[in-house]
Amino acid sequence: MAESREEQLGEVLEQYLSARRAGKRLERDELLRRHPELAAELEECLDSLEFLAATLSLEGPAGVLAPGQEFADYEIVREIARGGMGVVYEAFHLGLERRVALKVLSGAGLDELRNRERFLREAKTAAGLHHTNIVPIFEVSELGEVCYYAMQFIEGRSLSELIKEERSRGELPSVGQIGQFVDFAAQAAEALAYAHRRGVVHRDIKPSNLLV
Repeated sequence: MAESREEQLGEVLEQYLSARRAGKRLERDELLRRHPELAAELEECLDSLEFLAATLSLEGPAGVLAPGQEFADYEIVREIARGGMGVVYEAFHLGLERRVALKVLSGAGLDELRNRERFLREAKTAAGLHHTNIVPIFEVSELGEVCYYAMQFIEGRSLSELIKEERSRGELPSVGQIGQFVDFAAQAAEALAYAHRRGVVHRDIKPSNLLV
């Protein structure tokens, strides 16, 4: 029995959404050319989907990748952290067979173009820095509508987590602990001084951005 128009439309939209979830860009015009008999309904549905996506992105950063999902040359392992510009995942590079930290630009919102340009510009700038105390970046790229960059995966935790743990003990820090934190500060200062000599200014230095 022949499929109804509703069933055909549902299948086409599911293929479109599956491609988007996989990080593949399927152009709107191309989709309409493939299915001219459904063009009117497809345009209406795509308009609704784009409006919904833009609306949801204004509510805050949203994860775009799920554990086990393959994205470009990577397989997502887990989400590590979220920030104002993106979501960081632990991922596995399938070709090189190595763990990486993968930062992906989150929801687009009204400033989509500006956010994409800023995200890629900052990543490319950081990729040009080579210092012991700066996490190296391996790749900066885009897949479809998703911008991302891959960094060395660092085992550890943020300085803010360590500070919170020490405060929870309710004890005064020992001389050794104070010395440890002074050393962390010195390492961060060395990295910042190197970046400044290269003409790069980091405007968001805080304990949650420092790994120890």
